[in-house]
Amino acid sequence: MTYPYQGIDPTVLATATGGSIVSSSISSAALVASIMAGVEDSFATYSKVSVDDLGAGMPGVDVSVTCLTADTGACAGDSAVGSFDRSISRSFTFSVTFTGKEVGTYDFLTHGLVDKGIVASEKDHIVVTGGVSVPEPSGLLLLGVGLLGLGLTRRRIRAA
Repeated sequence: MTYPYQGIDPTVLATATGGSIVSSSISSAALVASIMAGVEDSFATYSKVSVDDLGAGMPGVDVSVTCLTADTGACAGDSAVGSFDRSISRSFTFSVTFTGKEVGTYDFLTHGLVDKGIVASEKDHIVVTGGVSVPEPSGLLLLGVGLLGLGLTRRRIRAA
């Protein structure tokens, strides 16, 4: 049996995912509205807002988050905590720091979380390169003494 749009048999898909097929005459717009209402209801009240990559950047990139401000409630480490609802707009500010741990290119998502449920995502692209060698202060001193010695030797040769 073939189906348009990539040929996936809905019965096979439902069986593989543990789902079921339900015959319905609901319109696409009504289905979308129903899903949106369900999502909105599930986050009608909440007590914790945070940002996290859920370990997706590891092992090459460490993601560190600090809650800076919450217009209501309080910041506690990486989260804003309080008794929140969706009756008004809320504002939260987070500081997110990416630290390269291993050389490589990393693409992963960082998520906005409400009570551990993902409500927003951003795609991050991090390139970690090798470190730059910085001379030690004693190495610079040794270089300076060497240049001074060359200068004095040249001066002595001219005087002779």
